[in-house]
Amino acid sequence: NSEKWIVQRMSEGTFRDLRAKGQIRALKLSDEQFGPFLGAPPERPEEASAGGWDIGVDQVEAEYSYENLSVDYRAPLFPIKQSKGTGRFDLKADTLTAIIEEGKIGSLDLSKGELLLGEVVAVGKGSAEISAHIEGPLQEVISYMSNEPIDLQKKKKIDLKNVKGDAAIDLFMGFDTSKPVLMDEMVITAKGTLKDYVLPDVVKQLDLSGPALDFTLEDKKVSAGGKAELYNRDIDFTWEEYLSSEGKPYKSKATAKLGVDPNLRKELGIVLDFFLEGTVPVDLSYVTQNDGSGVADVTADLTQARFFIEPFDYEKEAGEKGSTEFKAVFKDDDLQEIKGLSGKAPRFTLENTRLDFSGKGKNTALSGGAVKRFTLDETDAKLDFTVDSKGLYKVIFDAAFLDARPFLDAEEAKAVYTDPPTIISATATKMRTADKQTISDTKLYMDIDAEGRFNQLEMDAKSGKGDIYLRFKPDKAGRRKFFMEITDAGAFLKAFNLYNGMRGGTMTVSGEPVKSVRDRNFKGTAEIKDFVVDKAPAMTKLLSILSLPGLMEVLKDD
Repeated sequence: NSEKWIVQRMSEGTFRDLRAKGQIRALKLSDEQFGPFLGAPPERPEEASAGGWDIGVDQVEAEYSYENLSVDYRAPLFPIKQSKGTGRFDLKADTLTAIIEEGKIGSLDLSKGELLLGEVVAVGKGSAEISAHIEGPLQEVISYMSNEPIDLQKKKKIDLKNVKGDAAIDLFMGFDTSKPVLMDEMVITAKGTLKDYVLPDVVKQLDLSGPALDFTLEDKKVSAGGKAELYNRDIDFTWEEYLSSEGKPYKSKATAKLGVDPNLRKELGIVLDFFLEGTVPVDLSYVTQNDGSGVADVTADLTQARFFIEPFDYEKEAGEKGSTEFKAVFKDDDLQEIKGLSGKAPRFTLENTRLDFSGKGKNTALSGGAVKRFTLDETDAKLDFTVDSKGLYKVIFDAAFLDARPFLDAEEAKAVYTDPPTIISATATKMRTADKQTISDTKLYMDIDAEGRFNQLEMDAKSGKGDIYLRFKPDKAGRRKFFMEITDAGAFLKAFNLYNGMRGGTMTVSGEPVKSVRDRNFKGTAEIKDFVVDKAPAMTKLLSILSLPGLMEVLKDD
């Protein structure tokens, strides 16, 4: 066994200054003592007999120096070449020790090395312990660690041509030499420092870089940490990963503190532009499992960011306090889900929200979600939504109280409509329609196209002592017809801040396209009857509002 490790795996070197010493034991035997040796081997292989003598060798020691020696102990690891040093063999301890003063592993410089072979003479046994200080290009270190037994490239593909920097490592390896060496049976430790390094694609396609980074390999786990740059953004992080994670609580774990700006969010595939602008300081802990899944626990300070909800005309300006926390679920580094999302901002709270995502990398897009509860001023509601492959939002909205004033604002419509096509089914126990006015038991259905036009609008609600019934939808021929019936017209006009001087009455409005099926210009009638007007001079204003142009202005898209 030792011949394989000492002779076959050493080559090319020159040995000098060989010295050996030992104790030779020679015992004169009587004929009776000598008899057992005839025809039977001695109990100790190093003993021999000659004539009537029992001869043995004890406490053998040998020393030597060597140069230009190549040692190839464990293919496919790079062999040690051009090594120079001294060695010592001790029969009593059954060890062979080689001190490596200098040498090469590939293009890496090796120094302060030591090779200790144990149980060299013992049959069927043997051990090896190798320690060394290694310095050189980081590319070469990763190449060395890419082979078995560490097999770094198998665990994480690294673009070697874009690796930059140097490394200095103190390495130790211990293993059994009596049988083929298995990774799980090896003891490997390393402590080192990377200098002026660039590690490509550490997080998705983002590089990690910095002037110095300390790392440790111990108990089959690599760990590193400190201050660095991710995608040229400052980051303070810790990271650890098992070389073999079977039976371990996780494959890898990382923590980080960094500022996440819109460009970095885009690179990470975390699409939040529909409600967030600016840089957000983030604390996260990211754990990866063996199956490629991962979960990131995230807390973020929104104070310096702009947070907005356009449909509700809400905005938290940069500088106002705000915070959020959530769990982000990944599969093979692609965002799948944000869950447990909660947040606080002035006049706003968000509870237990889930967001679903589809696609990969930069093509990651929102595909749905559920808001368990949110409050915004008076509004107290929950909602579920999905987004199909064409970008159509389907929303189911349920509110104990809904402040609808942002949706009823009569300001001019946007010059260019930028919101997505949306279908909304909404219910609201109470809905504010004006500063001091509400309607109740509201049910709404809205189908809005990509240009901001209504394809369909339906509403049922109660106002005052009457009902509101509104339908704008295609008939069997595809013609979009408008019909509205109000059984307490005075309460309706007051609730929508149109006119305060009427009591009671019924109101009907109906219209049809002027020309084609898709024509959104209407002709029709509006009628109010059986009503009381408290302030008759205001009738002129009422009639002006109810003229066809005035009515269409009130009912325009926004």
